Amino acid sequence: MQITTRKPNYYFRAVPATLLFFWCLASIQGYFAYGHLGPTLYVVPTIVALTIGLLGGYLLTLRYELRVTGDQFRAIADHAQEFIYLRRIDGSYEYVSPSCRAVTGLSPEQFYRQPNLMDRLIHPDDLALWENHVHRVNEGGAAESFDIRLLTEAGQVRWINHICMPVYDEAGVQVSIRSTNLDITERKESEAKLRQASTIFMQVTEGVVITDAEMRVIAINEAFSEISGYSEADILDKTPRFWKSQQQDDFFYQNMWAAINETSKWRGELINRRKNGDLYPAWLTISAVRDEQQRVTNYISVISDISTIKQSQERVEFLAHHDVLTELPN
Repeated sequence: MQITTRKPNYYFRAVPATLLFFWCLASIQGYFAYGHLGPTLYVVPTIVALTIGLLGGYLLTLRYELRVTGDQFRAIADHAQEFIYLRRIDGSYEYVSPSCRAVTGLSPEQFYRQPNLMDRLIHPDDLALWENHVHRVNEGGAAESFDIRLLTEAGQVRWINHICMPVYDEAGVQVSIRSTNLDITERKESEAKLRQASTIFMQVTEGVVITDAEMRVIAINEAFSEISGYSEADILDKTPRFWKSQQQDDFFYQNMWAAINETSKWRGELINRRKNGDLYPAWLTISAVRDEQQRVTNYISVISDISTIKQSQERVEFLAHHDVLTELPN
């Protein structure tokens, strides 16, 4: 018996106590029935006591174990980060964890007093999704998991990951719904920011190259491919040395990295090489991305092809010292 082996001390206390109680009770009844009790008359009380005592001790132990298990479940659920509730089919709440306050702004008591309160918290734009889900799960549907928005007591929009499953009794009849709701608002906001950054990353006219801390390329945008001629497949996992033009000396790169290590940023002009071997002047900005411990996690390079600007500067400088029509020196 799994229950009694987990609580042997309680079981060994409950059974003797129950045996003694029913043995005394049976003895008293036998005494009043026969007027006296000889050794042979103790057989019946003893058998009755053994039968009822063993059964009573087991039932007491079972009841104790169920209470302990229930207390343990509540202790775990009460301290869980997720908002957990157990809802009956009629919409009333059998259990609501205290974390509901952090997610919804409402107390467990408010949920207990107001059946179907969860339905009223759903964002209007997600109400159809919620109603279809409730209908399915109330009809014995399979467990479901999805993200949905709530309107808190203060009117704030909160995203939750809603996991819901039907609960059945021993006869296979659905009696309630168990749900776990994790606040994922910060994750959703981060995902939105990443989508915005990704859109900007792909649409900017400057070339962008992102590397890891070891300077291995992990992403480029379309503008860099248009400028350099390299596709992402060409240079993924390679370092910028792959398109190095050999036009800058070691002293140039030493100064560059000294500035990056000191200020996490460097900007300047250099000569780059395209995939077809052509050289072109570029304006380059390199920024180091650091984590909370100030360790470098990535480098971001923004590259602008300034060939047209350089040509215009050279033309202006030429015209400043030459005749416009004859192009002879002034």
